Amino acid sequence: MAIQKKFLHVITVFSRLVTLVFASLAIWAFLETQVILKHSKSLDDLKYTDDYKKMMVPMILCLPEEFSIDGDTVSVNVGGEIQCESLDFLINSCAASLLFASVSSFVFIIIDWMSRHNKGHFNMSAAAGMGLFLFFILLMTGITTGALVEQNMHWVETHQIVLNNMGYSDITAEAYGNLAVITSASVFAFIAAMVTAVDATLIRCCAKNPAGKIVETAAPMPADETAPMPSKTVEPATTSETTVPFGNGPAASDRPAWLA
Repeated sequence: MAIQKKFLHVITVFSRLVTLVFASLAIWAFLETQVILKHSKSLDDLKYTDDYKKMMVPMILCLPEEFSIDGDTVSVNVGGEIQCESLDFLINSCAASLLFASVSSFVFIIIDWMSRHNKGHFNMSAAAGMGLFLFFILLMTGITTGALVEQNMHWVETHQIVLNNMGYSDITAEAYGNLAVITSASVFAFIAAMVTAVDATLIRCCAKNPAGKIVETAAPMPADETAPMPSKTVEPATTSETTVPFGNGPAASDRPAWLA
């Protein structure tokens, strides 16, 4: 039992450390998404920096100037301008999921610690329920964050191919924001979800008493000093008093009436 208890403790500590790392990365990744959002408004954000020989690529969806159908060239320009659409909704959805997942992770770690140390009104069942909801939140965050990274990398790679074909292979296409941080947040979201699920499963399955019920430690109820003490009715003992005369004669109650 001691080895099993230590094993469960190691799993729990590892799970909380991974969740804490993810929560910190999620905040950092949230700030990076704001950089992407700020520079993804129009084609004017497609800039070349001569100092670093980099082409900064915004996350924006544009129609081509023209395309071909059965050999006929069709122009899609309206008023001589390329039609583009910002992907603000995708960026904001990823940013919101990162922020909510980070807050949820911090809250879960605090409540789990309180339940294990009998602090407040939380117990292990409440912490396990929050861990279940956190599992799905982390999964959704990992998916949305991965989608943002994948879209950004697609446009960066496309522009790099165009630059190479034009003979500017010395110029590197690069996205706004730090995609490595956002990718790390996505990866840790999935890892945190898995270890949280494993930790909750092991606790529910292994931490049981011989009767098969989960052992939950709860703070003892304080004694209510103001509660009235149960009253105890004392019935007086009924005794019969007998008057005994002097000597060995009969009792007074046994004497004839003419002697009274």
